[in-house]
Amino acid sequence: MKLYTKDHLVLLCLALSTLSSCYTFDPDPFVVPIDRQQENKYYKHSAHNAPLLSKKNDLSASFLFSTTESSEAIDLQAAYMPLQHIGITTSYTAGTKTSYTNYNRFEAGVGYVADLKKGWNFETYTGFGSGKIVNYHHTGSSTIKNNLFYIQPAIAVSSAKRTVQFAFVSRLTGINFKVTDTTFNNARELYNTSQIQSLQNKPFHLIWEPGIVLKVGWENFLFYTSYSYATDFTNSSLNISENTFSIGMSFLFNVSKKHQDLK
Repeated sequence: MKLYTKDHLVLLCLALSTLSSCYTFDPDPFVVPIDRQQENKYYKHSAHNAPLLSKKNDLSASFLFSTTESSEAIDLQAAYMPLQHIGITTSYTAGTKTSYTNYNRFEAGVGYVADLKKGWNFETYTGFGSGKIVNYHHTGSSTIKNNLFYIQPAIAVSSAKRTVQFAFVSRLTGINFKVTDTTFNNARELYNTSQIQSLQNKPFHLIWEPGIVLKVGWENFLFYTSYSYATDFTNSSLNISENTFSIGMSFLFNVSKKHQDLK
């Protein structure tokens, strides 16, 4: 006696197909994994603009490639000493677009420079800046603009011809965040939602950025490398990029010396 007919097998296949359609695997869970949410950073500091100039009419320009935990950037820096102890600086940072973040920042400052003793120099710059950071979340995006001011003292030691320069830098930045746009799904990204809410509730933060700078090369051209670390004194839970490593080149000239050579 046959246990199953052809019709029975067809009906069994249809039933199994119906049941399997009710239990499908969803590769995109409703709640976004926390490690993915933490890929989005809410503050990225630029490489320190520590020109380490020492003479009137010294002029420098630096081009750096910087990396953080989750992004890369190009830093363009310039500095000039119009007076014996007074320097001015400017810099621009452009973050290269990654899967998660894009950012930029402009800064300008003025400072005081002094010789401590043979080979040792002190400089401190203070200034202001503004920028923007755009996060590409798993379910949308957010845009945060910021305005900042900073004070940046540094102690440096240099060789006689300044072909080797090493400096300790300590920068204190006061920054005001302004959330201008959020389009990601708050219910699916609870961690990022809490980060945005913390910035809206307390927009002003005080961030400390200590670091080191090393320049090695020739009289007018030096290889430039630096490392800096950031810690948020206002909200230690804010998800920021803590480490920035930079490498590049710096050009150094004395404008008055060039004019004298042309005469």
